[in-house]
Amino acid sequence: MRMQVGGITRLLLVGLSLLWVSTRVASGQSLSPVSATFQVKSVQVASTPMNFAVFRMEYNESLFIPQATNCPPFDPSQVPTGSGSPCLCDYSSTASCSSCSECDQTKCDRIQKSGWKALSNGAPQQISMKKSEVLTLLFHVPVFGNAFDVRVEMSYGKISMFMSKDIESENSNQWFSYAPGSLFILGCPSQKEYSAGTYFIRIFSHYSDSSFRITARSVPLLSPPNSSERSTELPCEDDDTHKCIYDGIPQAMSINGGGIQIYYKHNFTGCKTFGMGLYTQFGADADVYASDSEIFPYEDTAQVWSYRTGADQDTFRVCSEPGQSKLLFITVDCWAPDSNDILNFTLSLNTRHSTQSLRLIPFSDILYRDAPHFMSSALSVEKSKDEQYYCGDFAYPKILWPMFPSYSSVPFYPVAPILSLQNIRKDFVTPPVNDKLFTFAILLNVTTTYTQVNMMESDLHNLTIRMHWKIMVSSGATLNANLTATPVASSCDSNKFAVIQSEILAIVEKENKALTSDEIESLEFQLSVIQFGDDYIGCSALLQRFVTSFSGTEIQNSTACDRSRSDYSFNFDPCCSELGKRYDSCVPRPLLVQVTNQKVNDIAVTNSQCQSKSCIVSLLQDYETAQAEASCPTITPLDSTVAKYRDLRACKDKYYSSPTSNAIDCRTDSDCTAWNSTCNLYTQLCNVNKAKQDENFIRCLVNAGESSQLQAVYSLLGIPRESSVEQLFSAVLKNVTSQSCFDPSNGGISPSQKVWQLHADAVSANCPKQYCEDNSCEVEENTCWTWKRGWYWSPDFQMDQQSCDSLRVPNWNRTLCDSKSLQDCQQNDINPVLGQFFCGHSEDGNTFQEIPSIPSESQCESTTVCLVPQGKGVLLLSGLTEDSCNSQFGCTEEFNATSASTLKESCESSGRCSFNNFLIDSDGTMRMGACKMNRTLPVIGSGVETFFFGPYCDLSQVSIPNACLDFSVENKTVCESAGWEWVTPITNRLECEREQGCFQTLLSDEKSITFYGTTNAFSYQKNQQTCASAGGVWKNYYEWNGGRWINGTLRQNATWQAREYESYNVYSDSVDFYKTQLLFSLVVAAENAANALSAAVCHRSLSESFLTTVACGCGSNSKTNCFDNLDSRIPVAVYRLCSGDALSASTSNSTIDFSPNSLSSGCSDVVISTYSALSFRGQIFRSLSSNFLTFDREVSFGIYNNETAPVGELRGNGISLSTSLPLSQPIRICLALRELQSNNAAFDVYDFAVLNDQTLSPISANVTLFMGRLCGTVSPQNANNGVFPISRRSDWNTISLADSLDRTSFALSNVLGALFSVIGIACVVSIISGIVFVLTKNVPWLLTDTVMVFMAMFIIIRAAYFFVIPYTIAGSAADYVLSSFPTFLYFTAFSLILAFWMATFNMKQKISGSGLIRYGTIIVIVTNVILYAIFLILVVTYSQIVKVSPAQCGRRTEISLSSGQTSQKAISIAYAVVVSVVSLVFGVGFLYFGISLLSKMQGATGNSATRRRITIMTVIFSISFLLHSPFIIIVAVLSDRPSAIFSFIGLFVTEIFPVAFFLAISNRLRVLATMSVSAASSTKKEVSLQMISHSRSHVSAAE
Repeated sequence: MRMQVGGITRLLLVGLSLLWVSTRVASGQSLSPVSATFQVKSVQVASTPMNFAVFRMEYNESLFIPQATNCPPFDPSQVPTGSGSPCLCDYSSTASCSSCSECDQTKCDRIQKSGWKALSNGAPQQISMKKSEVLTLLFHVPVFGNAFDVRVEMSYGKISMFMSKDIESENSNQWFSYAPGSLFILGCPSQKEYSAGTYFIRIFSHYSDSSFRITARSVPLLSPPNSSERSTELPCEDDDTHKCIYDGIPQAMSINGGGIQIYYKHNFTGCKTFGMGLYTQFGADADVYASDSEIFPYEDTAQVWSYRTGADQDTFRVCSEPGQSKLLFITVDCWAPDSNDILNFTLSLNTRHSTQSLRLIPFSDILYRDAPHFMSSALSVEKSKDEQYYCGDFAYPKILWPMFPSYSSVPFYPVAPILSLQNIRKDFVTPPVNDKLFTFAILLNVTTTYTQVNMMESDLHNLTIRMHWKIMVSSGATLNANLTATPVASSCDSNKFAVIQSEILAIVEKENKALTSDEIESLEFQLSVIQFGDDYIGCSALLQRFVTSFSGTEIQNSTACDRSRSDYSFNFDPCCSELGKRYDSCVPRPLLVQVTNQKVNDIAVTNSQCQSKSCIVSLLQDYETAQAEASCPTITPLDSTVAKYRDLRACKDKYYSSPTSNAIDCRTDSDCTAWNSTCNLYTQLCNVNKAKQDENFIRCLVNAGESSQLQAVYSLLGIPRESSVEQLFSAVLKNVTSQSCFDPSNGGISPSQKVWQLHADAVSANCPKQYCEDNSCEVEENTCWTWKRGWYWSPDFQMDQQSCDSLRVPNWNRTLCDSKSLQDCQQNDINPVLGQFFCGHSEDGNTFQEIPSIPSESQCESTTVCLVPQGKGVLLLSGLTEDSCNSQFGCTEEFNATSASTLKESCESSGRCSFNNFLIDSDGTMRMGACKMNRTLPVIGSGVETFFFGPYCDLSQVSIPNACLDFSVENKTVCESAGWEWVTPITNRLECEREQGCFQTLLSDEKSITFYGTTNAFSYQKNQQTCASAGGVWKNYYEWNGGRWINGTLRQNATWQAREYESYNVYSDSVDFYKTQLLFSLVVAAENAANALSAAVCHRSLSESFLTTVACGCGSNSKTNCFDNLDSRIPVAVYRLCSGDALSASTSNSTIDFSPNSLSSGCSDVVISTYSALSFRGQIFRSLSSNFLTFDREVSFGIYNNETAPVGELRGNGISLSTSLPLSQPIRICLALRELQSNNAAFDVYDFAVLNDQTLSPISANVTLFMGRLCGTVSPQNANNGVFPISRRSDWNTISLADSLDRTSFALSNVLGALFSVIGIACVVSIISGIVFVLTKNVPWLLTDTVMVFMAMFIIIRAAYFFVIPYTIAGSAADYVLSSFPTFLYFTAFSLILAFWMATFNMKQKISGSGLIRYGTIIVIVTNVILYAIFLILVVTYSQIVKVSPAQCGRRTEISLSSGQTSQKAISIAYAVVVSVVSLVFGVGFLYFGISLLSKMQGATGNSATRRRITIMTVIFSISFLLHSPFIIIVAVLSDRPSAIFSFIGLFVTEIFPVAFFLAISNRLRVLATMSVSAASSTKKEVSLQMISHSRSHVSAAE
């Protein structure tokens, strides 16, 4: 139904096209876009990063591409005589075979048996084919005069198409198409090969699965224009360079040779839709170019062009200016004549179209894969007047890529190695299409071996877009020719990106289960499509905005190529030449290289809408580190391809034959002992068992396979992985076996195995066919540069059983048919003179040699046969005894001897040199000489250098190792006068083995991963030393086959045979080399794809998690929980591990070694991630106040046991391994140490620690220190969790917390706790006593009682702090209570004393006690409000810094944690400064006001005791606080490792002693006792003054 609707749509479009073609007024109108914008996008395809500028031009009308069937007009008078037969057989209809007498019944039977399908006229059919499948279709042209137009549009894959009236479609009179994209065959009545009737279309899908849409049309052609129609044409006159061509009047020409250009012109006015066609005879080719501005259009100067193989055609719409005429200039490039050096062509230009010959193709009907070919010549861009780029199949460099069907589709791959990937698959769903939108992409700043583009992003703003004549709109207007575009950018939407990420994860999950390269390529392409979309690009651009990239140069030792392709020395640099780079002595050398680094742009993050900005900065810091230290695998899939085919060839050479010898060659029975058989002395091949031969071959392949490759075979054949190798061998043998025809007498080699052809896309008939065992043919490079990519190993012919059995020859002499066809050989009866029977001898029981002069059966059966070597053949002697036979000798080579005594010596000195094979002419005769010359150097810019990476031989020359033979130089004089060497056949061993070189196995076309063979080549660059390092073999250029002097062999088995023609072949199961190759190509492809996937996984791992988090936290609709589930690991490398293979993986700070048994089966990706040690750094400054004592618990990167005892220290970054399959064996890991020596002498044992629930625990691994790295073995589970290098105590698992503490600090801490406890108890007793006395004895509450309350609180908390701190690392809340708060209680207590000293000093002497208390209270309140306000500010500031914790940022907090700890230390020092300043003020205050009070009391009577107490308090309090000030500062600065003794003395002097003194003189019992003694002799007023004196003294002492 879909096809029917499509057909109706196309008919409507044709109608529309004819409507505007016939009615539109020529106006010269061109349509401008509504908008023209571009956006720069980056994408990675097949591990190749590329940058594109994607242009988007939107119009207000639908866009179309005109497509016409262009043939010279058909004249009905040209119908050949006899074409009006009673019926024209239509083989596409089964009814015709029975109703039409013209039908060939044999063809009818073949068609019916094969089930071939017919194509309906004009109806597209979607067809899918498997790799190596061949499809035959039928199409009927019912009327002579109708052109046939067959077009194929590719969805994916690559095919070739042949079309012929012959049923096999493979003879010389055929149409064919090898085009890289859309395939097209056009048949015109003017071609001599054309006729009406049924055509057979053969389609080959050689290289991969394929899917395509094929449409065949039988198109009636218009008659030539009549005189009235021609009268409307504008006048045109020929000139010296151009001939005029008229509408509908074809121009024909015949020229000799190629490389000639013929120029035409056409004059017209208005708007015209031109159909331009160029037709050549078979075997020749020409191209056509057209322009209205360039009078000699060619390639980059033309507006439209066509350079197909065979018929060239194009359709275009062009308008003249209103009221003016326009000249159309056409160039016909006649570049390839036929084999007779003749090129005949016909050029046709039509503007007259029928309803069937012209079609308008809407953009929505163009398949994604065909877009570049549909749009070839659609546009060009101009960077400057001298630098223009155009869109075409052969454009170089290729930077313009039309994008259909959607703006969001990824452009086609511009890098040559990627072009061959067939990874656009049926499961790729293209985005919606907009028929009013034209989009294309420009490749930016890319340099590879094959492509160099210097288009920069800055060039895009001034770029001129020139639209050609390819596209038109429904109104008939053309597109505006000159355009510029404005830049746009995509935004990052967090919600949309979350959806994208779920799609990516689903594809990645499929990738992990993929087995073949096709599957992986398809999935990778789908990922590229997602990552090329605006939603992904917007978030990717956001990430790049936060990370500033900067480039610089540095000297590095590198094997990189530092020469451009245009540098003449490129091909001679072993690090640039493909032969050298992969296989030669390229060694690292100092190069000035461009490096790109990245740095976090903090300002961009701060000014953005990001949530959790500090965490985003930390994450980006990790991204910067990951990009700098990343180690992704380098993809070298061709290495494994070469290695696998080296194995395949080696096994084939060992058990079958090689280009120069046969594996079962023999001349005596002793040569066949390895096969446990005898020698067939006629064929000189061992009589081997074919089944055993095949079995040995497959067993050789299986044994040569690496474990990873065998695992792939298990998967591909569906064999359980636990199957044995023997079961695997049996399955492989079954898979690669097929029924074939072979000759048992020929060593078991079937014709299809004996002769193999080098298949290639030969675009010229001048390319010779090469026949050999495989595609090496012992040449260094291919000798036909017009061969394209896509080589494959294939038999030259196949036979069915009937054909095999039909190969019959005379059983008495097989050679009788050698020079005759089988039909000619068998057409005569057996010669009666010879008799019906003969006496024969057979070496294999199948082929007989007639023994002459044996007339009867009885004589025959008693006849012995003696076989004596005679040159390349054998001499048959009959009737000899064994002794007589043994006395007969012969030589295995032809030789000349002057006497019988030198026969043996002459034989053994004779022989054949393989060099002489190159002198054999095409007729089989040996040339007596040839001119040997150097190979030709590739000329840069000639195009040849893209096919040959080193010196090569021309087509007319014969390629020999590192030289060429030129037969066109026919004599020695001419050759040597030109400086060359004249060579003759070599006749001695010394001369034959004189030349030597480095013989290697390599891919002869490294640009294609579909190359299925290998070439043995002699490198022209290596010497004997570098040869071995490159994996080559230093050997002779040519082989000497020396003669052997051998005695005769006696046979007893003469038999009497009936003389008859019989089949000598056997049709049975046999190994099919093609199937074998396909199987192992899948194996290699799976392995290569796995390597490619590993690289892709690595690159994604290095960026995806960062991108996801940035999109979540910084895009529109940003979130606050983006770090909740963020993995703290940073992926830095990915490797591929397979069962049975050892692997050594490395990163910048680690090495990981896997044993061959690490995986029980299959292959797995190994993702190596790092853990930053900074993420596990302990908070050294854990207290707002300073640490007075250290207990070796607060280790910078501490490791703790279950008793929370500090038992070790983290010594470097950790790693984690994740695998797609579980590991079964331990792994050896080496981790770099940050420093060799630990800061703690107790940590004297190296070990690994494992991360469990964010806690590091030692595992007592057996580790060794080697070259600054800690190496040991860990379990797969531990490796997955995370492994870190540590140093630890030897008793880490048993030591308690108390035993692990610093002895001195622990003892002093307890002493301080005890001292504070004793004083605290005394304080509490004093306070309780005061309360009791107040309640029971009517004694007033004294100021000293209030001071004592604050003293008690300070003392108790301090005591608790020093008892608890050795065992617990306090959190921030407890820290404020135990460490910081007591200091302010201490200040409060002494502030009461100091305040009342101040009040007493400033008040009049007669003031009342209540007034004094009120004034002192105000001072105390104001002072303490200020102090506690400062305390709260410091607490709040400190707590906010502590909130930046590893958990909140997903532990990716390198910046946040380190900067946070630095800030904590700053706040801690600020706290110390505040405390120090307050202490200093208090010390000065006590000194000043104490002296002032003493001076006022000078001369007063009865106050001597009071003055004494005030004097003592002044001295103690002022000195304590003045010492407390620097003590606190010193402890804060040295808080990393404070001195325990210093802290003890300082605390005792500045806190314990003044408090104890105050308690001693001011406790409640002592005060009451003093007061009771004075009460007897003093007045009430004096008692009151005494209490005030006590209170003042006591307040002072509290400090």
